[in-house]
Amino acid sequence: MESLFLFSSFASLATFTFCCFAFLPSFIASSYPIFKHSIYPNFTASHLQFVDYNGAFLGSVNGTFMASIIGLSQSPLSYYLSIIHKSTNTIIWTHNPSTPISESSTLLLTINGLFITDASNNLIWSTPPFNSPVRALQLLETGNLILVDNRNVSLWESFNHPTDTIVMGQNLDVGRSLYAPAGPTNLSTGDYRLTLSDKDLIFQWRDQTYWMLSMETNAFKHSNEPLSYMAMNSTGLNLLGDDGSLVFQVNLNFSSFRIAKLGSDGRFRIMSFIGEKWVEEFVGPEEYCRVPSACGQLGLCNIHEASCSCPPGFDRRSDDKVGCVPTDDSLSLPIGCNPSGNLNSTSISYVKLEDWMDYFSNDLAEPVKRSVNLSICQDLCSMNCSCLGFFYGNYSGVCYLLENYLGSIMSKSTREDRIGYIKTSSASSTKNTFTKKEDKFPMVAMVLIPLFGFFFLLTIIGIAILWLRKARPSKLEDAMILDRQNSLSSSSELNIISIPGLPRSTGITKDANGSNGESISTLSLEPGWVYFPAMALEMHNQRRYLELVDQRLEGRVRSEEVEKLLLCPTEVLDDSRIKEHAGIQKIKVITGNSRGSTTSRSD
Repeated sequence: MESLFLFSSFASLATFTFCCFAFLPSFIASSYPIFKHSIYPNFTASHLQFVDYNGAFLGSVNGTFMASIIGLSQSPLSYYLSIIHKSTNTIIWTHNPSTPISESSTLLLTINGLFITDASNNLIWSTPPFNSPVRALQLLETGNLILVDNRNVSLWESFNHPTDTIVMGQNLDVGRSLYAPAGPTNLSTGDYRLTLSDKDLIFQWRDQTYWMLSMETNAFKHSNEPLSYMAMNSTGLNLLGDDGSLVFQVNLNFSSFRIAKLGSDGRFRIMSFIGEKWVEEFVGPEEYCRVPSACGQLGLCNIHEASCSCPPGFDRRSDDKVGCVPTDDSLSLPIGCNPSGNLNSTSISYVKLEDWMDYFSNDLAEPVKRSVNLSICQDLCSMNCSCLGFFYGNYSGVCYLLENYLGSIMSKSTREDRIGYIKTSSASSTKNTFTKKEDKFPMVAMVLIPLFGFFFLLTIIGIAILWLRKARPSKLEDAMILDRQNSLSSSSELNIISIPGLPRSTGITKDANGSNGESISTLSLEPGWVYFPAMALEMHNQRRYLELVDQRLEGRVRSEEVEKLLLCPTEVLDDSRIKEHAGIQKIKVITGNSRGSTTSRSD
């Protein structure tokens, strides 16, 4: 009996253990289930927490839309808080296209709103502050993600902050825009924008208008009332006034659900969900060549074949990007205004386009000048660093400037009045933004050439300094010799004054006839040098000659005699250099006799 009880207990334990392990995976997988319609404060979510559902954590009541932290590529920073149409996996809204997050980033719902933080708890994105606490986050069947308070009043809605898409039931108010993504997997803001003004639905590329809904042949205008908002319904796209009156209408086939999206290619598409897939109903602009970047910078778009080439005078770029550059390698496209300085007007030239070519903005932009000649229009562009080209009406005299960015050139079915001119500059005066690969200058040469020039300049400067140092003494000697010759020629009878007690050096001289001269004593300083005090020059300037005479000679020397003596050079000269010049007259102060005569001797 006891053994039977033990067997029964063991069997029960085994059954319990089996059941636990059998249901454990299901329990773990459902530990973070997808919530429906609403979630409440103190909720957190990350992609990793809901990885089994590809980051989805909240669904609408019928499951048409999902709120998800979804990744678009293998990059660590490619995740977005998004609203997704579940059947087609189409994103209709993201938290902020310019600030992607990682799979470990956390979404927090608190009574103060929604917050997204990174792994270090740094704030990445949040909803604005509210006057009342948040009660719940809800995802409606329309695809609208909303925060509500305790009275179920909306505090914040994703519909009021559209990105690139609107859906049925969503309004786009005047002044609001849709921004095209940079690419299919890069949701950061691209170059295209759609904005509803009070007069029209305007499409812009880098702030240049390239299309308006009123240009569409299927857009019917019902009144001239100012626009208030844009909305879609089951019958089409509508632009309405303040009172809901119809101003513009694009009629489409009946559909229970449709979306409108501005693509990264700059085209606006309306699609209906039919048979578990999207069916395209409307595309604007319909003409492919109306899109500014259809063929890249200065690419020529053929409106009949929707194909790309280059205008005459331009060639395809050799890199992977689309666009055209001047055929002449000495010319380059200007880069516009930049902090390093404007283009030099003397280096500017223009390449003329054919008269059957046009630019996307010419039909929509106002000319900068009317009734002017070609040279004035050209000067307006040349003096404007932001101007990259212009179109001029030969008969009308209108002038259109192409500023800041260059898009594609499109062909026209008929020849028109406007002729285009593309600004170019010398390749040496400005660097081409789209340089051909074969034109790239070696980096080593860019480093060595300036260094070689620097050292060459130093060498020239060094040689010049050495030459000046060598040449300067000879010029000084020539000047001193000339000064002595002039002075001595006018004072040929200077008295030789002997001052007892001064140091002596004796030498034998010969007179001009070659006979032996008398033994004379001269003032001896350093060997080979003759020195005359600087004070003598100062007294000479003040004509106070007698103050230079020794007191023992007082009354025996006249001022005129001292003045004659001062005609001797007042500089320190290298005697050995003076002796190198033949025919130089020298005067020395002779010591030994108190009276003497002036002597002129030649070496």
